[in-house]
Formats: sequence, C-alpha cells, structure tokens
Amino acid sequence: MEQLDSIIQDETKVNDIENLQNKYDRIYKYSKVLLLIKSFDKIYDSIYGSQIRFFQRLNHTSVETKESLKLYYENATKNYPDAYKNYPYERYLGYLKANGLILFEDNDENVEISQLGKDFLRYILEANLSVEKMY
Repeated sequence: MEQLDSIIQDETKVNDIENLQNKYDRIYKYSKVLLLIKSFDKIYDSIYGSQIRFFQRLNHTSVETKESLKLYYENATKNYPDAYKNYPYERYLGYLKANGLILFEDNDENVEISQLGKDFLRYILEANLSVEKMY
C-alpha cells in the first residue's frame, strides 16, 4: 500500500496542494482518468482490428455512410470467416455504438466517430498498443 501511495503522489502531486477542496478535485479527476483507462483497456481487449481501422478512417473523414464503411467488415469476413460466422454487420456496429465510440446521425445511415472514439484512438497510440489486431 505504501508503494501505491507513492505512485499516486508521484502522478498527482496531491501532497503539494494546500487547499483540501483542491486536493479532492485533483484526486477525483485522477480517479476519472483511471476509470477511463480501465474502460479503454477492456474495449481494446475485445475490439477487432477491422474496427480499429474503421475508427481510423472515421477519424479522418468525420462522417461516412454505414454502407461505405461496410468494406472493413466485409474484408474481415473474407479473411476470418469463422470469427464472423455469427457476427452480422449490425452487431459489429452495435458493439461500437454500445461502447460510445460511434454515433449515428438522425437518418441512422450516417456514422461518425464520437469524442470518446477519438480519445480511444489517442489512447491506443499513447499506450503504444498495436492497431494490427486480428479480425
């Protein structure tokens, strides 16, 4: 536990803060960042490589149609037919939406990357995680 205290102090510098409310605010923000990282780790562990490439494209183009993005799914199904046998395109998109990484526009045909999706891509880069995952 002392080692954890030391890590938290090194990362937050909370002991350098005089005001109790400011200490609380710093620790609260630190907790939110840790929860975000934990969430991103969980998503990264379960996301397919084709979905990461899907995000990268959306990150550059802002908005695409579901149909234009389907090529990522179709390429993956050709290369990994067993993995996608029971995983239709709507579920593929649904996973991304359920995790807050993409948004559908009013017509439900256009897709855009969410701020969380952009942050997830940034996390992958900053954590030096591979974008070359299977599927």
